[in-house]
Amino acid sequence: MDKKDIFLQRTKEIRAKVDKLYIYGAGLYARNIYVILKGKEVCIDGFIVTRTEEGKELFGLPVLNADSVIHGNVGIVIGANSLNRAGIMEKLEQSGFDMDYVTHGTDYIEKDSLRYDGSPTMQITTRIGCSVNCKYCPQALLVDRYFKNDKNRQKVMSIDMFERCLNKLPENARVSFCGMVEPFLNPACGEMIKMAHRSGRIIELYTTLVGADRKTLEEIAGIPFGYVTLHVADRYGYAHIPLTEEYYELVEFAVNYKRPDGTPFINMCNAQAQPDERIAQICSGKYEVLTALHDRAGNLENEGLLTRRTPEGKISCSLCGTDFNHSNLLPDGSVLLCDFDYGLQHVLGNLLTQTYEEVMAGSVWEKIHKGAMGDLSEDILCRRCSCGNNIA
Repeated sequence: MDKKDIFLQRTKEIRAKVDKLYIYGAGLYARNIYVILKGKEVCIDGFIVTRTEEGKELFGLPVLNADSVIHGNVGIVIGANSLNRAGIMEKLEQSGFDMDYVTHGTDYIEKDSLRYDGSPTMQITTRIGCSVNCKYCPQALLVDRYFKNDKNRQKVMSIDMFERCLNKLPENARVSFCGMVEPFLNPACGEMIKMAHRSGRIIELYTTLVGADRKTLEEIAGIPFGYVTLHVADRYGYAHIPLTEEYYELVEFAVNYKRPDGTPFINMCNAQAQPDERIAQICSGKYEVLTALHDRAGNLENEGLLTRRTPEGKISCSLCGTDFNHSNLLPDGSVLLCDFDYGLQHVLGNLLTQTYEEVMAGSVWEKIHKGAMGDLSEDILCRRCSCGNNIA
């Protein structure tokens, strides 16, 4: 059995032995794991977190303080990414919890190569302006702020600019084609992916396939990506993906493609809401289509979106700890703190005119780190972000 099968079997075994089964966590991973377990008819009684507000609910289930429940006859599914899992495991062990009643949802939805190991990541926003224009994506804010002071600012990333910036990245840097736009809306995206692969770096891809064609997809599908997420069309049209025959054929190719070593091209599928009916059929038996969504660090408002506020204390990022090195490259070489910074609040520097080390050690980064370490006079995006976590 693979890790997914082992996780589901162990979780069902624990469920049969305990009075209640909780998911430890209330963020993106926890929500996705809940949807998966519900689909597998595994009953969850609620969510637990280290600290919570009284009366809070998620999916109509209570969100409880961990200390109030872990001493009963309960089982726990860890619903946090690998960066936060260690702290949860340490707390449970120190509390004397029977670790035989713990399973790891991370094993179901997170690939080993995606786990944070201290390596920096540079996300690539290949152009400004996305025709997919998802309901839960602050595109208008990004376009307004990007062109606010210069209507002629470079809109589409050139292959030359990408190469120059790529060559400045540390050798261990991941290159993630996601950013704030569908990457294939830049016609040069396929060539950029191949260039990044030739550089020897780990590559990630987050795509709707809008703008891609079969030839490009066939050329890159065999590349050993670190992670590939396919964002599919939903049945309400929240993501403006043209439902053409070509689109369905591309999705079917991506979902079914196996690399020469037998591994799948796609690691995860998600959507803005329940998937389009035909997409659901294509993915059936292969992928759950996950629908938990962020509020993009407070840049969107909707009660169904994942949100978190950490107004006080020291904080870290679920994706990159206290290194804050999960950055975002814009078409003109500007580097943002991350791909949640749609309002361009934290522009770290520019890779065309600076080295990577200068960008990541500049005054803006120092203010971010100072704010994260507890200086509340620094207004940082991280305190309004669902990836922000309190630390000791």
